[in-house]
Amino acid sequence: MSLRVIQMIIANEPLQVEWTDAMELKVFGSVLTPDTRTVKQMLDAVKDLEDVQKLPAENGTYYMYRDVKREEDAALFQNAGIRYDITVLESNPLGSEYNKTYGHYHEMHDEQLSFPELYEVLSGEAHYVLQERLPGDKVGRVFIVKALAGDKLIVPPNFGHVTINPRNEPLVMDNLVEAHFKSEYGPYKTNRGAVYYETRNGIEKNRNYSDVTHVIEIDAKTFNRKVHADLAEVLEKKKNYAQFIEQPELFRFLREPREIEF
Repeated sequence: MSLRVIQMIIANEPLQVEWTDAMELKVFGSVLTPDTRTVKQMLDAVKDLEDVQKLPAENGTYYMYRDVKREEDAALFQNAGIRYDITVLESNPLGSEYNKTYGHYHEMHDEQLSFPELYEVLSGEAHYVLQERLPGDKVGRVFIVKALAGDKLIVPPNFGHVTINPRNEPLVMDNLVEAHFKSEYGPYKTNRGAVYYETRNGIEKNRNYSDVTHVIEIDAKTFNRKVHADLAEVLEKKKNYAQFIEQPELFRFLREPREIEF
């Protein structure tokens, strides 16, 4: 991986973020070990299974650092019931596909709505495949949302998501989410990934989804305004971590999905 030491603005000032050879993350004075998704663990969710099986099975595809925080901010996160994570996606392709996350839906907050999430691209570029989950695991609206460094993405309730790294450089992003929710991977495993794959040749429909024909490609700022225009405008003003520390009440929507029902 070419990414080792970079300067990122997380808490409204430049912060040196460093990765060791073992992909440990050095940030806020702590050293964090990732939850690593390997090539072997991606096999159920890729388009080109035979090609991906030829890759070294234990190679990392992406790295998840959960519950990242400064020691002095720990009580604030705990009291708010919110978690801050950082994820790094390698640039190595998976067959004809760009590298990506496995994909998941979120745990339900109540009988009708799942927990939302808020992403921010810190370095690189991200394409998010968002698919709406309807009763019976059918799929409703589908979006491919494109985000550059500095952009945020509001993942609405009841939308599953896959993150794609379309560039030949690592993608670094953070997220804020309800602290205790669980991810549900089953439908992505059953259908071998999301509704659409993004390959070197463009967007390709996943034929395991027979009931989906249309995808809307959109940039992150426009999408967020469709979800909740007022919230989107406020969220654009500061970095996720800094904004949470200053205005934790602004992120109540992560625990109360009815505030941004889409």
